[in-house]
Amino acid sequence: MRLLPSTIIFPHCSPQVLDASNIDYYADDRFNTMIKTIKPFAPPVFTGNHRKLCKDSSRLKQKFHYCLPISGTKDSDFCSKADRLDLLLPQTRSTRCHASVLHMLLVDVYEELQAHEYSPILTYGSLLGAVRNGSIIPFTEDTDIAYSGEITSDSALAEALWKKGYHLFTNRIWRVCVAPTHPLAGNLFDPDRPAKNFAMPYVDLYSMNKTEDEAAYTMQELRRRTLPTDSVEPFSKVMINGLPFNTVHDPEFFLLAEYGADFRSPKPRNRGK
Repeated sequence: MRLLPSTIIFPHCSPQVLDASNIDYYADDRFNTMIKTIKPFAPPVFTGNHRKLCKDSSRLKQKFHYCLPISGTKDSDFCSKADRLDLLLPQTRSTRCHASVLHMLLVDVYEELQAHEYSPILTYGSLLGAVRNGSIIPFTEDTDIAYSGEITSDSALAEALWKKGYHLFTNRIWRVCVAPTHPLAGNLFDPDRPAKNFAMPYVDLYSMNKTEDEAAYTMQELRRRTLPTDSVEPFSKVMINGLPFNTVHDPEFFLLAEYGADFRSPKPRNRGK
């Protein structure tokens, strides 16, 4: 009798991925139209340590460890115009730009913050990329948004982000990443990448508040500096990939103070932005 080779089946699971056609997006733009109409990607299959990503009940405690493991190139030339539209096509870790995922996160998180009246503005590295060349910096790790008000894990904002496939959590500051339930999870998941702190694209959210005398603003990560109110208000506009975003009234004042007189010149990663 001839014995056939046996197939080893490892324990595995798949998350309940959201159907983009049932998601209410604010803008009727090309990306939102296409994500609703393209053939859905098959859900990711999780094995080994990744199987915990199928359980969303403890996601707030998992923090970064509930974020979908995503890898992507940060090549400055290849990803100079990285866009969320790129993610609607099949991708590999060598063709996917890290900045394309950041662009998708930036747009969706900014829109939800705006819809829930948190008065979001671009700040730090995201503002820097917008001022330099109107795009996401290809080699940056994250996107940066400042907001006014109070965010909580049970807020309407958290629920709205969750319904779009995003994970809001606090890790020193509030942050957002792509959840395993995102409609594009099957195209973004890298099974060889661990789910660990800062190992995937994410958004940093920085709380900002007026001082008691209303003469200045505080912002998380400014250390002990404050921003004169007239350098923040009224907000101005910058563009990223052709889309407008609010930012501080005087972006140059902010960037000079944060990055120095040569802020328009890209620097190697080990020297900052």
